[in-house]
Amino acid sequence: MRPAGFLVALLLAAFAAAPASAAFQYYVFREFGVAKEFPLEPTRREAEYRTPLLGRAVPATIFETTEDNMVYRFTVADMRAVDLVARSAGLYAECIAMAEAEGKVLARMPQRVEDGTAFRVYGQLTSVDLAEAGGRKQTNCFLNKGWLYKVESIVLPARGEPNAAAALRFSTSLRFRIDQAPDSP
Repeated sequence: MRPAGFLVALLLAAFAAAPASAAFQYYVFREFGVAKEFPLEPTRREAEYRTPLLGRAVPATIFETTEDNMVYRFTVADMRAVDLVARSAGLYAECIAMAEAEGKVLARMPQRVEDGTAFRVYGQLTSVDLAEAGGRKQTNCFLNKGWLYKVESIVLPARGEPNAAAALRFSTSLRFRIDQAPDSP
């Protein structure tokens, strides 16, 4: 076999042997005014989001899926009954502080979601090594129109790749203007 043919055969074998990974796609959650990318269709469950700042829990919806030793979680907490004029900065900072309290902080990065117009929503991405060798977690927090959006990607130790590109992709793929067509990945 020629060297070029051997190389092509080797690449094809490598791709065939690679673990199957679903393509990321957007799921639109109209009731929350947002679209979010997931690698697989997420499960949905109703829950409570506990916030020490308010001293109570608020209703929340959690979307989650697991693939290839990674957990993808998206929490939407209903803050519409809260006086956001007085509390929004504190709720946003609390979301970030709770994420940072889970382990050793590796990075803090401001985030911005925009659609090419003057519309922008600002947030913050925090990356931590979880306590007790629990893996690496990226958390992105946003507050918009009475909803707290918390995006979490957890790379479990069994993955063996703490800086998985899929974790960053999940953490940063969010659209607030769902009437607009999504950008190409």
